[in-house]
Amino acid sequence: MPQYPHRMEIKICGNTYRILGDESPEHIKKISEYVDAKMRAITTDSDMVSTGKVAVLTALQIADEFFKTKDKTEEKLSSLIKKIEFTLKKTEEISSPPQCVPVNTHI
Repeated sequence: MPQYPHRMEIKICGNTYRILGDESPEHIKKISEYVDAKMRAITTDSDMVSTGKVAVLTALQIADEFFKTKDKTEEKLSSLIKKIEFTLKKTEEISSPPQCVPVNTHI
């Protein structure tokens, strides 16, 4: 069984969970508070009582946020790569030595 350096208890929607992980306790706390807030918002906004259903809707919301952020990041990265390639091409054009043209020295 793998050994995890961090063990802690977190509370999500009134339920306590023991968490083992590689991440720092601060990171685990931040994530658990985020999930708790999302689940509480769904619980407040609906008449749902089932923790399982609330958890699935929360997972869908978080997955939606993740994929939207991922898509935006990939678009920005692609745009930056194109700008870098364009800049490199222009830099190479400017810094390349001029072509020597033979001159007819016989008049």
